[in-house]
Amino acid sequence: LEDLAIIRGVNTAPEERNKGYAASVCSVLVQRLLQESKDVMLYVSKDNPAAIKVYRKIGFKKTGHVFLGFMAKRKKAMLT
Repeated sequence: LEDLAIIRGVNTAPEERNKGYAASVCSVLVQRLLQESKDVMLYVSKDNPAAIKVYRKIGFKKTGHVFLGFMAKRKKAMLT
């Protein structure tokens, strides 16, 4: 696993979307990781076509792997 770099949690503020920031930043990051002889993997939701488009644009390919994730909501603290 030392040679594996995982990219996740890439977010762009709504008002800054469609300006190429995600593609630029991710592209440079991936180039640097590859120069360090890392295998690069990322997680993206199948329900996020905008992100998938960015990742395909910079050279990622769908592998067919499916990962399950679970999200829990934090309970609000009760004030007494």
